[in-house]
Amino acid sequence: MPSQLKLTISINAGAIDIDASGTKGGNIRGEILRRVRWVRGGTVDRFDLRFERLEDADGALAAAADWPFLASNAQPRSATVDEDAGTVVGAEQFGGRLADPGVYKYSVTAYEGGHAYTLDPIIIIER
Repeated sequence: MPSQLKLTISINAGAIDIDASGTKGGNIRGEILRRVRWVRGGTVDRFDLRFERLEDADGALAAAADWPFLASNAQPRSATVDEDAGTVVGAEQFGGRLADPGVYKYSVTAYEGGHAYTLDPIIIIER
């Protein structure tokens, strides 16, 4: 079974900061069935995630909302999940196992003290 990747979302000097097990940045090299988990850190109240498929397993361009996780395995923990829209809203933590080798991007919005901070899209690719 592939290893788990934990990503901690924090706010630093008015910008989102993602720590991936000691490495800065949120890009993910994902194997099928790899567990990915996002958690809030520091003063972050909650966060939203939005996933889009950029390319499918055959290399065709998709650029549409999509859900990269096994449906039965996603763990929202205090969030609202809409798999059709590819969104997780109001999460304190969220995790799931990657379902397929498509190329995805995801964006993060983190909330702290009534302010919303958005991070540019981040890429999830197969190894």
